[in-house]
Amino acid sequence: MRKMIFIGIIILGTAVYMFRTTFIDKSKSIKKLDIMVFSPNYESLNGILYKYSEENNIKINLEEAQYFNFTSAFKEKSKKNEKIPDIFLVVNDWIGDLVEKNLIEEVKKENLNELSKIAVESIKYKNRYYGYPFKEETLFLFYNPKYIKKVPNKISDLLILSKKIKEKYGIEGMVFPTDEYYYHFPWYSYVGGDVKELINISDKTLNNMEKEMKIIKNNFKYMNSNLATTLFKDDKAAMMINGPWSIDYLKGVNYKIKTIKDEKFKPFVGIKTFVIYKKSKEKVEAEKLLKYLIGKDIQEKWSKDPKFISVNKNVKNSMKNGIIMPNSPKLNRFWMESNKMIYDILKNSLDIKKSIKKNLIKEKIQ
Repeated sequence: MRKMIFIGIIILGTAVYMFRTTFIDKSKSIKKLDIMVFSPNYESLNGILYKYSEENNIKINLEEAQYFNFTSAFKEKSKKNEKIPDIFLVVNDWIGDLVEKNLIEEVKKENLNELSKIAVESIKYKNRYYGYPFKEETLFLFYNPKYIKKVPNKISDLLILSKKIKEKYGIEGMVFPTDEYYYHFPWYSYVGGDVKELINISDKTLNNMEKEMKIIKNNFKYMNSNLATTLFKDDKAAMMINGPWSIDYLKGVNYKIKTIKDEKFKPFVGIKTFVIYKKSKEKVEAEKLLKYLIGKDIQEKWSKDPKFISVNKNVKNSMKNGIIMPNSPKLNRFWMESNKMIYDILKNSLDIKKSIKKNLIKEKIQ
């Protein structure tokens, strides 16, 4: 994945597809917490929660579930008064929608003092804060040193290198998941686009989108994250732009990772965030656990994993800046329509300008 686009999401109850792990302290009266996460976060949490449950005399049920149609499913469960987890894991761009639906608990800013500025800003909505950021994610350049000795800093030079590799070796020079606009945004920023233009569609948005899509159409094929990763893994692509979620699929592959240093090329930073259910009866215990998980000691342990970028400002690998995934509910529709636009242009070979206007006209998005 990516970041698959997070417009739809965890289904509660019947959609739980893995297994349920319960950490139980068999001593006297104990409190209980239900937490719902989605892959691949389960394993990294397992040992830490087990230890926490023993030390704090609390029973923790950890469920792993798929994520799609999250907000509507959550709303239905809430209406029926069915059991909903006390804590669940979201991506920060869902927060605005969840707040508007009155589903998640506000957080005191002083509880976030250990976090990086970008992590704190990611959960801010209408000047209030919701959730406890857990880890940060962004896009990197994966490259095979067999084909590339020195990676250029500028995007224009990377595109030239990509073409040369294709001509010389007969493989793809560079690939990325072109099917989702999340992966397109750095290219949109590269041509001068601003994230605010995606929230409020204007002629400027459409013009920048046209510039960006011309670059993509001239240099890349339509593919999803799985195909991009497979091509890179099977030595059929020399470079890949993707996120840390790809690392698990690259075992045994000779590759290196580099941040693209072109200042105009700005990927989103998405923040995985634990939020507390508004109607939870264990808000105090939930808050205590989440403050523990974002603390320096735990974050440092997790940061040894190359897939983990810490949210704690006192941990070395935390991010100091980046473009935060916006949490405006207005973007939900944009993600859907922009993906249709991409399909029209790259898969169906429709005219760029016509496809952009067809899918992204102001009235349709808003």
